[in-house]
Amino acid sequence: RSDTHVSRNDALDNLEFRIAMHLVTRALKGHSLPDRLPPELSPQSLALVAQDGAAVTRELRAQLDGAQESLLHTRNELAAARTRGAHVEQEVMNVTYKLQQTRSELVAEEKELKRLLEAEASESSACGQAIEDLRQTSEKLIDVREHITRLRNAATARADMAHGPEDAQAAAQRAELVEAEAELAELMRQEAEAEGEV
Repeated sequence: RSDTHVSRNDALDNLEFRIAMHLVTRALKGHSLPDRLPPELSPQSLALVAQDGAAVTRELRAQLDGAQESLLHTRNELAAARTRGAHVEQEVMNVTYKLQQTRSELVAEEKELKRLLEAEASESSACGQAIEDLRQTSEKLIDVREHITRLRNAATARADMAHGPEDAQAAAQRAELVEAEAELAELMRQEAEAEGEV
């Protein structure tokens, strides 16, 4: 049949050839050929379908191009986000290191402060002991001075009463006086040392 040959130029164009091949395929499968082409197989209808298909194809390609562009943009944003994440992670590591270093310094300062407080407490205790020693030494010094004064007064009174040779009691008192003066000198030395420690 020549219904598929619309252009009548002794040659089928691409669309007419496709229609003819479709009919041949149907005939080979046992279908009868129509006397005239149905409207849906007319070249005009198929041309419109082809135009619609081309339009759909262009629309799909435009959507695909947009999707690819969006995907590329998303990938770029993801790469930038990863870069920022790496930078933030590095900053976190730096801050963590500084925090650990600060904690170590704080621990060292706390140990030093504890050592200073212990030293201060020890010095305070030593100072208190030195003050107590000084008080006791001062009391002994007062007692020894009073004792020396009594001995000197007694020796002076005995010397006024006796103009002859010194008797044994006077000699004993004089020896006691010398010993008391030596004790006084030692106590005065201890008192000076205690005042230096305080």
